[in-house]
Amino acid sequence: MGQYQFRFCPVSSSICLYWPGQREHTYIAEPRLRQRLSHVWGLIPLLSPEDQRHLLNKIADILVPGGKLLFTSCAGVDPLVWRDAMTGLASRSLGAAEYRRQLSAVGLSLMDEYEDEGQNHYYDVHR
Repeated sequence: MGQYQFRFCPVSSSICLYWPGQREHTYIAEPRLRQRLSHVWGLIPLLSPEDQRHLLNKIADILVPGGKLLFTSCAGVDPLVWRDAMTGLASRSLGAAEYRRQLSAVGLSLMDEYEDEGQNHYYDVHR
């Protein structure tokens, strides 16, 4: 997987995504508890398209039936690339149509999409 690494974190018993050169990690899910809720927020667009698909597949493996995932990305149907304001890194949206296809392919259902007052677009996904 490119420059990102999935690792098991024994202290928190969670799967974490590590960035190169960073001490901190992004929490993904606790596999031993089998997740009812997982959240990734704005992390997904910072990954390559291949890594985004890989991450969604890993999350689908962790979520129990009835489990939920909430993440943000652009609302546009087509793929989009932009510079993330907080990290300065390139961000990539697969596009809403591709997210829908990918979620369906791994057994997840897109239940709703909405935007908050800051114009962040949310994908509300259930297993």
